[in-house]
Amino acid sequence: MNQPLPQFSIRIAGNAGQGIMSSAVILSKALVKTGLYVLTSSEYPSLIRGGHNYATITFSSQKVLAPKNKLDLLLAFDQEAIEKHYKNLGKEGTALVDITNKGDQKKQKIYTISFQKITQEQGGLPIMENMAYLGTAFKILNLPFQFLNSMIANIFQEKKHKDPRIIELNQKIAKAGYDYDLSKVKNQYSQFPQSNKSAQSFTLLNGNTAIAQGLIAGKLNFYSAYPMTPASEILHYLAQEGLKKKIIVIQPEDEIASINMAIGASFAGARSATGTSGGGFSLMVEALGLAGCTETPVVIINCQRPGPSTGLPTRTEQGDLQSALYASQGEFPRIVLAPGDAEECYEYAQHALNLAEIYQTSVIMLSDKYLADNLETVGQLKNIPPIMRQNINQKNYHRYAFTQNHISPRAIPGDNVPVFTITSNEHNENGDIMEDKILRIKMMQKRMKKMQTLLKQENKIKFYKLHGNKLAKILLIGWGSTKGVILEAMRELKARNIQTQFLQFLIIEPNYWEKIQKILKKYSRLILIENNFSGQLGNLICEKIGIEIQEKILRYDGRPIEVSEILKNIKK
Repeated sequence: MNQPLPQFSIRIAGNAGQGIMSSAVILSKALVKTGLYVLTSSEYPSLIRGGHNYATITFSSQKVLAPKNKLDLLLAFDQEAIEKHYKNLGKEGTALVDITNKGDQKKQKIYTISFQKITQEQGGLPIMENMAYLGTAFKILNLPFQFLNSMIANIFQEKKHKDPRIIELNQKIAKAGYDYDLSKVKNQYSQFPQSNKSAQSFTLLNGNTAIAQGLIAGKLNFYSAYPMTPASEILHYLAQEGLKKKIIVIQPEDEIASINMAIGASFAGARSATGTSGGGFSLMVEALGLAGCTETPVVIINCQRPGPSTGLPTRTEQGDLQSALYASQGEFPRIVLAPGDAEECYEYAQHALNLAEIYQTSVIMLSDKYLADNLETVGQLKNIPPIMRQNINQKNYHRYAFTQNHISPRAIPGDNVPVFTITSNEHNENGDIMEDKILRIKMMQKRMKKMQTLLKQENKIKFYKLHGNKLAKILLIGWGSTKGVILEAMRELKARNIQTQFLQFLIIEPNYWEKIQKILKKYSRLILIENNFSGQLGNLICEKIGIEIQEKILRYDGRPIEVSEILKNIKK
């Protein structure tokens, strides 16, 4: 694992409507084009209008794995931004604020600039002041203006602003901010990251967009979803790209209709998926059982947020693992995936479609608000060949035939096969309703043993990964979006001569539990790291192999775990 290189952190903060998030996207993409690795995280309240918003942009010459919360530069768009984030400034940190906030001049490390005047002199509206801030920030960072200039044009074109004068005006305001006399602002960034030319060809992706692009690469045919934060962006992206890729994208009246449509489309032969958050997934539970009994493939994406009920709609948590594992009545196989970054979101979205298709079962992919929203630098993405249905023996076709690998042949309407029945009741090989106890046992075993067949595919798909030093005595255990912060903590620990290893679960159900048991027994210290109250992965490990993990780093206030929390606990 690489030693830590200098990182730089910028926070843009202000009131909703001041262009906080659009400014963060423009600045992040411009930094990538200069050859820097970027990770951008955002925080916003669950308000229809207003409220304090902020985005933190961390960048470096090597891949950034977690946000740096000690700020080097704060772009404060209003007085509240100073009040909330001044305490986060590092020793060499600087805050820029408009000169109209006169009270701020009394604090050290704060520089007032006439952003309002800069904007007005160029003929801009107050809403365009964020461009003056961006121009000034780029100058402070000693970066060529051309990168910011071109990125402003790209972003406005993506938003379909047809009037070139709007783009030119925003560029003029940014240039005026860039040319402003900054002699009073001390250039105190001695460890500013150096550009890495190999990163200039990279791009920025968040988890939602990566999942959507992965579904497209996996030959998705049908997507239905009702908008629910933080999963809505998957729907929006696929709706925009659907016509180009010949994907049917539907927004029905609710989540119950969403999953039923996806199941129906799958029965008709489409590779289908639906997406939601925890509350929407709760509504889908009955239909999940329908898919389980009828052995109809379907992919369900759950972008988690804190519950119960509405909970914290715009915050993050990993509270739905148990729900994914046990939802719906009775027992039936399901596959639960947990990618940890944008690249894995892209890869495992493709795996999800393939696994659903091959094993004729539900595949639940767990993301969360932190992973869904975070923008991160990604390189070449991994494409997985799509697996399509096998040819059907038309003469001896039975939909639920008992087979050696426990996977029955699957026809779709229109195939030239004998008539068969699909029902949510227990059934025989042809799908006819029955209550015979011997057949019930055989049908249950057929469904459940499909997962044994999946476990023979270890060479084709990673169920878990081990990161770090093989000789370490400390094992960190986690899943999903905790990946980046754990790896970043390991970098810092290595620099202090503390060796650790990280067991990352990518497929949580099913898994090689005997192998997991052998791995855990090698270490003198096990530390579980999860964004929930009870340590749900730890509970599953205890259930499966009887090892109870005593040390736990758990956070459940709606915010992601921080590197400092891990370092503090390991020092103990």
